[in-house]
Amino acid sequence: MADLGASKTVIGSDLVGSLIRNLHPDIQHKVYRCACNVQFRFGNQATLGSNEALVVSLSDQLHLKIAVIPDPLHFFFRMLF
Repeated sequence: MADLGASKTVIGSDLVGSLIRNLHPDIQHKVYRCACNVQFRFGNQATLGSNEALVVSLSDQLHLKIAVIPDPLHFFFRMLF
């Protein structure tokens, strides 16, 4: 689902392996994890934190940092009800 107001890239922890497997082999070995301390706030004032991120080195000057959130489906179902 696209969020046009989003300012950061985020992925659920359950999808990290699939993301890495589907990257081009030349890019796969350039992925590493780093510490990340980000709180995501949603429209109903719910928050979800990230403690780690994936960094995908696309070139020498372009690195994509993706915050990893734990168990996103559980969170979103809880947020709806």
